[in-house]
Amino acid sequence: MKNLKRRDALKTVALAAGGLFAGNAMALDTRPPKIPSLDGSWISKDKACAIFQQGSVLLIVNERGDLATAHTTGADSFTIVGGNGWARGLSAKLLDRGKSIQWSDATSWAKA
Repeated sequence: MKNLKRRDALKTVALAAGGLFAGNAMALDTRPPKIPSLDGSWISKDKACAIFQQGSVLLIVNERGDLATAHTTGADSFTIVGGNGWARGLSAKLLDRGKSIQWSDATSWAKA
């Protein structure tokens, strides 16, 4: 029950903050590569994370609640373009048919 409340809170904060970071993402290439849906709940270090996707633009919330905007860079990859508590340029690659994410800082997320 506690995780559900936390996820709902993360979704609310993420949606509200999405507009703050969207400006950086809008200046990117308008031809998005095809990428599987990343939308939904993810797990990192046994804590809830989330990704909200609109085409090639991603709003990402890590296990600490830090928000970032990212854009897809290929059929199985994306890169952080801005965010509080995130390294700009941090990249990620989808593995296991989109069921896990391997970050360039050696961390990983699993689909919840």
